[in-house]
Amino acid sequence: MIIIVQNWQAIELNGFIIVHKFLKLANIMKGKKQEENQNRSKNVFKD
Repeated sequence: MIIIVQNWQAIELNGFIIVHKFLKLANIMKGKKQEENQNRSKNVFKD
């Protein structure tokens, strides 16, 4: 039984790490989109 519990904890931890990495990646992509939008806004103001 102890082994099963430890395996579940390991699975949960791996799942958490995967989700965390995915969220981090999503935030990076969101950040790049915002930068692009800001750059477009700057170009509009330049004109």
